[in-house]
Amino acid sequence: MIKAGYKQTEVGVIPEDWEVSILGDVCSKITDGTHDTPKPIDRGVPFLTAIHVKENKIDFNGCYYLSQKVHDEIYKRCNPEINDVLMVNIGAGVATAALVSVDYEFSLKNVALLKPKNSKLSGSYLNYYQSLAKRKITESISTGGAQPFLSLWQIAQLKIALPPTKSEQITIAKALSDTDALIQSLSQLIAKKRQIKQGAMQSLLNPYDETGALKVGWVFRKLGDLAEFINGRAYNISEWEQNGTPVIRLQNLTGRGSEYYYSNLQLPKKQYCENGDLLYMWSATFGAVIWWGDKAIYHYHIWKIGCMKGIVDKVFLFYILDNLTEKLKKSSSSGGTMLHITKDKMENTELMVPAYEEQTQIAKILTDMDTEITALETKLSKYQTIKQGMMQNLLTGRIRLVSA
Repeated sequence: MIKAGYKQTEVGVIPEDWEVSILGDVCSKITDGTHDTPKPIDRGVPFLTAIHVKENKIDFNGCYYLSQKVHDEIYKRCNPEINDVLMVNIGAGVATAALVSVDYEFSLKNVALLKPKNSKLSGSYLNYYQSLAKRKITESISTGGAQPFLSLWQIAQLKIALPPTKSEQITIAKALSDTDALIQSLSQLIAKKRQIKQGAMQSLLNPYDETGALKVGWVFRKLGDLAEFINGRAYNISEWEQNGTPVIRLQNLTGRGSEYYYSNLQLPKKQYCENGDLLYMWSATFGAVIWWGDKAIYHYHIWKIGCMKGIVDKVFLFYILDNLTEKLKKSSSSGGTMLHITKDKMENTELMVPAYEEQTQIAKILTDMDTEITALETKLSKYQTIKQGMMQNLLTGRIRLVSA
């Protein structure tokens, strides 16, 4: 059932006073930049390709540059100006759109330019609408194994739902822009907090003070004297079950996969890990992880690390290993198939550690920083979800910000 005041259209259900247009009718110009590859120079006029057009953002910091003469030739055909919309029309980022918000000239390659008709369409509204429609656009492109591609004719035929007045478009775009500003501000704060934490790690985990002298209480120890590295178990395909105890694999720890395999084998106690145990990925993927989950079995490419009580703090060791991982990775061996760190090498790796009490203090400082960053990341994710909901509601007229 369609509620009163709304109608079904080719772009979905929209208010009765909205209309559906094609971009070719509401844009005064749809073109694209050069298809050639002009030679860049160190300084000159900015030159953007598809890799510089991000979701709702144009990356001028990483752009190329052209001479004024080469730029002028390209600009005759494709002249992006403030409030125009750029759209990637070839490659992995196809259909990604961004609003032009700068008032200086630049050139384009393999990027489409959409110039809204001022009387009919707000550039900011067009940008947000194309962001909402991106998934449908990419799904409609049949690549046949080739690079995804949108021709200028295809772009001109794309449909857009429009409120009856341009002022309503601007009001909608303003609400979404304000949300974007909040998201960007929070993203910048998270980046700053991460830099502060990185600086704190470099200072707190450094055994030497600012004068180069060894800090009091810090001593050389081998990892094997601080902790036990317990091997995981390798499994045959026939041993996997549909339910039982989950088996932690590398992809479960790196975010590359959330699907678990299961086992009902009865294993020695040390082959299981509990919530809060310290694990280390030593093959193909490297790094320390604290397991926050239910009782599980860890796979062959993972060690469980049993810390010597009163000698090394588990959380402190996590940060030490996190700090050491890149160095360990560079010195790892291939073993004929994939890079890995041998247990012997791990156990004989020397590092400097302070007294146990100082370890716990350092661990608390860094943990508090991580907790703050995680809270901010959760908040950011919430705002991003809210924005997606706002786009769905505002750009389809489910919620009106002005009187109908």
